[in-house]
Formats: sequence, C-alpha cells, structure tokens
Amino acid sequence: MLSSRKQPVDAKTPLHAIFGAYGKALRDEGAVSAFALPTLRVQHKLFEGLNEARNKRSFAHDNELLTVSEAQFIIDCVLASLAFIERLEAERQAPAADPADDFPF
Repeated sequence: MLSSRKQPVDAKTPLHAIFGAYGKALRDEGAVSAFALPTLRVQHKLFEGLNEARNKRSFAHDNELLTVSEAQFIIDCVLASLAFIERLEAERQAPAADPADDFPF
C-alpha cells in the first residue's frame, strides 16, 4: 500500500511506522476523516497483539489458551480492520464517480 504511493518501506520497517505512514498518506489524500484516522494509526497494536496471542496463547506452543470469546474478539477486530483497509484501497483504485450520482433521485 505504501509502495504503490511511492513511499519507501521494507521488511525492517517497524509496524507502527508503517501504520503511521499509511495514516498520513490517507489523511493527505483526504481518504479518511479526523474520526477514523486516530483509530487507524493505532491498528499496529492490534496486529502486534494478534502475533503475541498466536505465540503465547495458542496451540503454537505449550501455553495457557485464550478463551473462545477472547480469541473470537481478536479475530473479529483484525478482520474488521482489514475490511476497512481493503475498502479504502478499493475506493482508491475505482474511477472517480460523478458527484451527480450521489443523489438518490
């Protein structure tokens, strides 16, 4: 997503820096409002938490497991974040709509 915007990113770029740069790019493009931007910028914590849950609270190792409700909550949050990002990127790829089409009549 960042490289398609000609912004440098590689495997060593920390996740928080990637989400911060992505949020800034979306803000600069006018793709998100002040309402969604702060939430989007902290999504890295959700993905880092998912990784920790996978490593320390799953069958991946001999661990105490998450409850079903906790595990489902994590999955629901990650999927909601990914769906939002996918919608933003799809809108970016779509041709510009005629503003006259916004009227329901």
